Amino acid sequence: MPFRFSLETVLRYRRVVERRRELELQQAIAQLRAVEQQILSLERQARQVGEEGLRALESGVRGAQLHWDAEFRVRLVRQGRELEKEWQHLDLVRAEKQQAFQKAYREREAVEVLRHDQARLHQQHELRQEQRRLDDQFLLRREHLRRQ
Repeated sequence: MPFRFSLETVLRYRRVVERRRELELQQAIAQLRAVEQQILSLERQARQVGEEGLRALESGVRGAQLHWDAEFRVRLVRQGRELEKEWQHLDLVRAEKQQAFQKAYREREAVEVLRHDQARLHQQHELRQEQRRLDDQFLLRREHLRRQ
């Protein structure tokens, strides 16, 4: 008789949940990386504005331009702080998604182990039954030959 795992539906469900949690984790990581890239871009932009400001001071620049550059740098710093806060929030989300994925993995793995154990026990049972059948056939042949 072929092996039938009574919790096959549960196992399929656990696999789906695990995959969903994995995708959610990947999405959280992607969002985190996107914000990291925005932060790096902002830092490059701030560095560039600072370098341009130094060059402008050396070459002589109008006060209005200095004021505009200063305002722009303030906006960049403010934007950077907002992105840092967003990054911290997304890192917490990523940690939660990581925990949810690990939980789903452990739950799926537990059912997989149970399935494996039951399949092994089923195979052992089948082998014992086959051995009994062969033993019975042997005894019947021996008895038949003895009667002849």
